[in-house]
Amino acid sequence: MKTHLLLGVACLTLLAGCKDANTEAELAAARARLAVSEQAAVDATVNAETALREAAALRRQLGELKDKLEAAQKPAPEADKPAPAAPDPQVAGLKATIAELEKKIADLEAARAAQPAAQPAPQADTPPRPDAATVEDSNKRIEALLPMVKSDAATGKQRDELLELLFKSDKETRDRVITQMQQWVKDEPGNKHARLALANALISRFGDIKRDDFMGQATLAGQITEEATKALELDPDFYEAVHFLALMKVEYPAFTPEFKAADKDLKRALDLQAKLTWEERFADIYVGYSQWYRKQNKLDEAAAKCQAGLDKSPRNEALLAEQKKVEDARKPAGE
Repeated sequence: MKTHLLLGVACLTLLAGCKDANTEAELAAARARLAVSEQAAVDATVNAETALREAAALRRQLGELKDKLEAAQKPAPEADKPAPAAPDPQVAGLKATIAELEKKIADLEAARAAQPAAQPAPQADTPPRPDAATVEDSNKRIEALLPMVKSDAATGKQRDELLELLFKSDKETRDRVITQMQQWVKDEPGNKHARLALANALISRFGDIKRDDFMGQATLAGQITEEATKALELDPDFYEAVHFLALMKVEYPAFTPEFKAADKDLKRALDLQAKLTWEERFADIYVGYSQWYRKQNKLDEAAAKCQAGLDKSPRNEALLAEQKKVEDARKPAGE
């Protein structure tokens, strides 16, 4: 599974997420609780509003009936008075209907008054807070990992782990780590490792941006891309920067220029991989390449990239999951 970019895309922006199964399960459970809470709030509001609308309609009907009753009971002019007659059944019927409607209105208003005040629904765009134990454990590992990541000898695997831990930590820790990376860049602006470390750490900021804050997301995505691009400018053969940018561009919507140009970065990543010792995380590029084709409905090409990756890493879970997505996309609708 992609560990280097834990991102999804919203409009022209990127949204971050955590990769491990426990985190995904917690997120799914939080979303389920959110849906239940939102539906309860909606039901309460709908019931109350329905009662009010029905009461208003009945009041109008009641007013019309009272007008009819008044007209039926209005005495006729002396000259036009007919001989005494039996009580008009229409009048009795109107009185009974009016009494029934008045009772129904009273019942509806009582039901409306008894409705509990609708509680504000939990904010869908607020990321679930990790528990204190998770934050503490993550922070301990972050402190141990930082000296390794903040060095020219840092590996992609270490940066991946740091990013994953930052998402499990709290905002204070994320801000502190990002500030340290920014200082490293300030101290060594020509250091490609510092630039990429900052770009990687900045991804964790998506965890603190509301999901409907598209401008904030777009600004952050631009900052991340800028730092990674500078790292690549410093060394065009810097594999980690090529890997980073390739996967980032794949996550953009298919109509954007970033997405359309992603194949060049993906191909460049594969070319550089051929000169390096194989690492399991290299499979992410094959997943990204397949995804790039699949988003364009080029399923044969997507399947070929999946298979090429599986030839190198037969048990890679992310590749197997992507292969299934390609196979599902090939099935006729309705199957």
